[in-house]
Parts: sequence; C-alpha cells; structure tokens
Amino acid sequence: MSAFCLSCFPFASKMFLWSLTFIHLIISSIININKAVEGME
Repeated sequence: MSAFCLSCFPFASKMFLWSLTFIHLIISSIININKAVEGME
C-alpha cells in the first residue's frame, strides 16, 4: 500500500498543480475581461 501511495504521489501533485494553474488562468482572464469592460464604458 505504501509503495502504491509513493507511486501515486507525483501524479496527484501534478494534478493539484495543474488544477491550481487552471484556476489561476480562469481568474486572471476574468479580471482582464472586467478591466476591458470598464475601459469601454
């Protein structure tokens, strides 16, 4: 079981980092859209 967890850990950490990056991209794009909308008004 411990060997399985050790082999699983890099994959889990990659998925965690990928999801964090994805969320960061979504948030920054929303902020950029809001700035663009404010600039047009």
